[in-house]
Amino acid sequence: NYNLSLQHKAECLSSEGHYEKAIQTYKESLQFEEGNALTYYSIADCYEKLDRLDKALSYFHKAVQSDENFADAWYAIALILDFQSRYMEAIHYIKRALKLNKENVDYLFTYAEIQERIGFIEEAEIAYKKVIELENFEPEIWLNYSHLLFQQENQLEAIDILYEGIKYHPDSADIF
Repeated sequence: NYNLSLQHKAECLSSEGHYEKAIQTYKESLQFEEGNALTYYSIADCYEKLDRLDKALSYFHKAVQSDENFADAWYAIALILDFQSRYMEAIHYIKRALKLNKENVDYLFTYAEIQERIGFIEEAEIAYKKVIELENFEPEIWLNYSHLLFQQENQLEAIDILYEGIKYHPDSADIF
């Protein structure tokens, strides 16, 4: 099938860093077949890598319009909006991603960070705790959670969190 070969070619171009050509090839494939969420997501991903965030947002939106259960597309929109300091919008999209995948650590961590940025400290703290319950692999989790507690003048709790983090990351200079 010609369309499948176009999709494959676009994937190869993208993986090699030829994002403009990949976008053109993905769009060419849309001439032969109605767009689907994955194709729109792939185009958006290329635009994001080219730092053309408005175009990326547009195609991530097309992805969720095509498949409202595409959690990674909701998450990608939240990340871009967060990067653009559009926190109130970002929180809506990260909540949609979490609704679809409640225990995704990346989604939860981003949710916690955005909640902290907009001043919803209790929600951020609950999310950081949930992230730690699910995964304690990243030192950044412990650092961010400790920082949140410190900002709330809970210095002893902040220190306790760092001590706990050291147990999991004994080689982390940042936690020390």
